[in-house]
Amino acid sequence: FEDNSAGDAAGALWADQDLVGARGSITIENSRFEDNDAGGDMGAVGFYNYSEVTVNGVQFIGNSTGSAESFKGGALGGSAGSVAVHGSEFAGNFGDYRGGAILLYMTGSGLPAELLVDDGSVFEANGAIAGGAIWAEDAQVTVRDTRFGRASESGSCTDGDTEYGNLAINGGALDVYSNNLSSSLDVRSTSFYSNCAVNVDPGDGTGQGGAIYVGIGLDDDLRYDLHVEGSRFESNGADADGDATQRESGDGIDAE
Repeated sequence: FEDNSAGDAAGALWADQDLVGARGSITIENSRFEDNDAGGDMGAVGFYNYSEVTVNGVQFIGNSTGSAESFKGGALGGSAGSVAVHGSEFAGNFGDYRGGAILLYMTGSGLPAELLVDDGSVFEANGAIAGGAIWAEDAQVTVRDTRFGRASESGSCTDGDTEYGNLAINGGALDVYSNNLSSSLDVRSTSFYSNCAVNVDPGDGTGQGGAIYVGIGLDDDLRYDLHVEGSRFESNGADADGDATQRESGDGIDAE
């Protein structure tokens, strides 16, 4: 799927179920989505109200969204009960608001969405305002055996090298946000190289979490759980706080 365009959502593939309750499934395997764009959300692939979405061995290269502020997701995104991404590559995608490569939010079921990324998936040079590679809201996110950015002998946020790393204002690689439901992020056996969070104006709350940012909305009763184990963080940078990770008020923090 190459050089496709949509005025609103999903330049290449859009799947919409305007039903009460998430139903049905989508499977995409061994495909390539390159240089697709959408004037609204989800530059290449978008979905709404599905119970399961599976992406296996797929390349998303250079897809992008327009500038109107809404959800976004430069390559892939929408609402689903669960999304699983196995052994896939996301490079050079841009979401003009949230989720440079992937965006996920809950369906109308009242249950948190679930996102699994594993099996050697790679995210390089993706960008957004929040979540340079991935933005997930009201979601349980699991990341295994995945690489964000690429190791470089000289590259880092400090010297302005974002050729391979992912870039955002908050959460250079990952941004997980609790808005209506409590969220969680579990990261294991994963590498983060040269991901950057850049500050817009000093003191404005941006430039936090060079690799990972987790936050909570206005509901003080919400929480999130963050677990990081057996992972590598190298040459990530944040203009404000948290070169590797940054969190807003919350609990359930665990690192090994």
